[in-house]
Amino acid sequence: MARMTRLAVAAAVLLLVVGGTARAALVWSVETVAETDNVGRQTSLALDGSTPHIAYYDYTNGDLEYAYWTGSAWAFQTLDSTNDVGKMPSLELDSSGDFHIAYFDETNDDLRYATGDTTSWNTSSVDTTGSTGYFPSLELNSSGYPVVSYVDNTNTNLRYGIYNGSTWGFSTADSASIAFQTSLELDSNLPRISYYESSSDDLKYASWDGSSWALTTVDSTGDVGLYSSLVLDGSGYGHISYYDTTNGDLKYAYEDSGGWHPTTVESTNDVGQYTSIALIDGEPAISYYDVTNGDLRFALYDGADWTFYTVDSTGDVGWSSSLQITPAGWARISYYDATNGDLKYAMATPEPSTVALALLSLGFGGFYVRRRKK
Repeated sequence: MARMTRLAVAAAVLLLVVGGTARAALVWSVETVAETDNVGRQTSLALDGSTPHIAYYDYTNGDLEYAYWTGSAWAFQTLDSTNDVGKMPSLELDSSGDFHIAYFDETNDDLRYATGDTTSWNTSSVDTTGSTGYFPSLELNSSGYPVVSYVDNTNTNLRYGIYNGSTWGFSTADSASIAFQTSLELDSNLPRISYYESSSDDLKYASWDGSSWALTTVDSTGDVGLYSSLVLDGSGYGHISYYDTTNGDLKYAYEDSGGWHPTTVESTNDVGQYTSIALIDGEPAISYYDVTNGDLRFALYDGADWTFYTVDSTGDVGWSSSLQITPAGWARISYYDATNGDLKYAMATPEPSTVALALLSLGFGGFYVRRRKK
């Protein structure tokens, strides 16, 4: 009976550690995805299962580029090379694996949109009124149609666009603020947007209830809210990572029935630019840039404490990080190597000793792999 109990616990440990929990110690592997020209200054990552797809900006040629893993190598496509396009891309994949990308047209100051697969795609201008389309953030609704938050720079408004299958419709979420850097999520098709309000230097949150927009100040202590990234939990509550410019800190705010609760995550050195947030087992995981050391960093919460990792410290790396989580619960990050002008990709896996030590603690010190005889 004792052995059966230990076997059951060992199985649970393997599921916990190998299966992808945030509680396992992490090791990181990094690779250069694209290094021809100056590429990857702005990136957006999506996963098809565990297979990475990355939309990024080619600074040298002013193009929107797309990289994806074939299973054995990275493949590349130039999606849009008309004028200087592709800045600030935001990528999502639909259930068929087709991509949807919102991005900025620098030449015409327009919001643009690309959709298709790696063999055939379409690009179009979505909003061309004035200088618009800055900092787009794209999601897909339950019908598979794109919705986008972005900034109308002419009027300094926070804007929202939705496609119905034939035409785009637009609304202004916040007309009183000078909006900057948006991040969009959907709660039962209802938009939720985090953004920086530059006239007051506050982190704000806009939510649509089906008839009107509600605007909330999440954090107003100092100059806070740049580089915000939003994710919703299973209850529809928001979790936001962002930068505290006043103190040079990484901050995190979570929402519950009592409202918003801002906290400081890391305050050592100047840290917290280019944040990207996701949830692992319901707890926040954040990729971000360490300005002081020029490193890509990763913070992981376990419900009680934060654990910090330096993911990449070779050169000046970590700009424009984009974080996604595999079905097994492991972090994947696309980001920019400013030293070499390259697009890079980082993968987290469990530290091997985590599994071994867990099993040893249960008395499984003598297990071995039996090789099949030839």
